[in-house]
Amino acid sequence: MRENNLRDDWHEPDESEVTAEVYGKKFDNAGFWGVNEHLRGEIKEKNMEMWVLLRVDGDPAAEVNLATLFSLATDLDNNFL
Repeated sequence: MRENNLRDDWHEPDESEVTAEVYGKKFDNAGFWGVNEHLRGEIKEKNMEMWVLLRVDGDPAAEVNLATLFSLATDLDNNFL
């Protein structure tokens, strides 16, 4: 996302036209999530894992499972970085 002029601390991403949308219902990271699963529509929303879709200027740019995102945001001792 560096090419979108985001600061390293991601302060005020909206000023770079970066937005986030959250989908799904289950806070887990062992099943189904993401744009492809969402668009396919075969998985009921109540069974879809929570995930974040990042958009740049309204266009899809990245997606990540929410539980995985929390894993990345913590260290090995489960302390927030």
